[in-house]
Amino acid sequence: MSDLFDAVDAFLAEEPDDLPPPATRRALREAAGRTQEEVALALGVARATVNTWEKNRNRPQRRNFQAYRRLLKGWAAKYPHALSTTARPRAFGTSS
Repeated sequence: MSDLFDAVDAFLAEEPDDLPPPATRRALREAAGRTQEEVALALGVARATVNTWEKNRNRPQRRNFQAYRRLLKGWAAKYPHALSTTARPRAFGTSS
């Protein structure tokens, strides 16, 4: 039974699979002074893929999702002003 509880605890500890809105994704990247090409290179995807993520036409695959989310959260911590220029009223990665 403890294995089951451990599995549930691990599941509860996972961060939700959310990303900031597309405008915030772009604002964070631009605040960091990075191009879509640079983000694509860092994540091992095509520039067009990053473009679709920023336009919300596609979601990252699980393998890239966590890395992309981590990148965005890091930028949100470094460039909080980018969050205030988008429509989202709360900081990325916090609960409302």
